[in-house]
Amino acid sequence: MNPSEHSTGPSANEPQPEGTFRQRAYAALLDPHIEDNMHKSIEKWIGILIVANLCALVFEHVQAIYTPYQNWFHYFDVISVIIFTAEYLLRLYLAPEDHEFKNAKSPHLKYISSPFAIIDFLAVIPFFLEALLHHLFDLRFLRIFRLM
Repeated sequence: MNPSEHSTGPSANEPQPEGTFRQRAYAALLDPHIEDNMHKSIEKWIGILIVANLCALVFEHVQAIYTPYQNWFHYFDVISVIIFTAEYLLRLYLAPEDHEFKNAKSPHLKYISSPFAIIDFLAVIPFFLEALLHHLFDLRFLRIFRLM
């Protein structure tokens, strides 16, 4: 038998993916210049989640609605923070591929200091601070940053 017949690697005839994993992920998920990727869907669902958080924030002040569904509000808050945190971390990881940050000396630092990243950070950090310091402070009011 010919040793090349048992090769487990890709054959020369198979198309190879272009670029690094991070480049392919950015192209598939966040590049606004690519027409048929997931960028518009991600932006739409994040926008819907922001509006849903606004509604939840309003309804939390209506005791007749909030009290019987307090656990649901809590779970919605946790799931929202997980999604917002995942989006923030994804954008941070993909910053070197983003057209806005790729030419910076430190694309990650440039992303972190951008206005939208600061707002995204301020939207999730109160949840984590409250989880760590819940016995010292009530930081729920800071959730307003999610609406920006």
